[in-house]
Amino acid sequence: MLVAMDLSRPGRHRRLPVLRIRTHLALLVLVTAWPLAALLAYTAQRQAKVEEKQAGAQALRAAQAIAAEAERTLQRAQVLLTQVARRPQVRRLDAADCDPLFGAFGSLFPDYTNLVTVRLDGERVCSALPARPDMPAKVDPRLFLAQTLSSQGFTVGPLTRGIFTGRWILLVAYPLRAEAGELVGAVALSIDLGRLPLAPGLGELPRSARARLYDAAGTVLASNPAAPEAVGQPLGGASGAALSGQAPASPPEGRWRDADGVPCIVGTAPVPGTGWRATVGVPVEAVLGPVRRR
Repeated sequence: MLVAMDLSRPGRHRRLPVLRIRTHLALLVLVTAWPLAALLAYTAQRQAKVEEKQAGAQALRAAQAIAAEAERTLQRAQVLLTQVARRPQVRRLDAADCDPLFGAFGSLFPDYTNLVTVRLDGERVCSALPARPDMPAKVDPRLFLAQTLSSQGFTVGPLTRGIFTGRWILLVAYPLRAEAGELVGAVALSIDLGRLPLAPGLGELPRSARARLYDAAGTVLASNPAAPEAVGQPLGGASGAALSGQAPASPPEGRWRDADGVPCIVGTAPVPGTGWRATVGVPVEAVLGPVRRR
């Protein structure tokens, strides 16, 4: 029994140095790996910031391009209305003798859905689209007339559903004056928001990027990719408050949730003279997901 015990001791003593060596090697690996892991973490974090900054700059450029195009769309509408308002047959406001322009309007100007003239009391006189018997004879003054008569200049009405087409439209209007110069009514164009161009600059962004145009109240006017269910919906939350002027203005680049609640890296740009804002949002996951995986 004693012999057996004596024989076991040398083996145990031999194992102890081996364990110490393994422990030292493990500690050496850990000591070596920690700086490497810290370097990798730092590099990944820095790369993520670079990617986010680049996405924000690209989104901002795209938003600025969209805002500029929206401004040009309104400017073209203003020029057209100014020219139409000078036509004598339009200014006479005679429902029995409408300007031939109304009949040819759809083929001449396919970017617009309708052209109408109204008297001071809102009574509709001439229209490029024929009115149905169930339509009211007068337009709601809140659509454009009250603002146009008050400012006596070019005005952009609120978002509304067109009674002729059923589509989301904006009515832009210009005052009409008789030969003697007195104010007699207004002429209005309806812009189909589904055809509003929101594509410029999106080519350099991920396919999941979304461009939207918001009015002064933070309500969606148009969306690209097309999202009819989003039009007319308020953005809501802190982002919606910033867009509607109820909170400090949002910076041109930043992070916030879009109308669908998706966290995005967003660029925003104002549309001069309207209170509108163009926004382009890139989902955070589309930008940082590849960085995390790498």
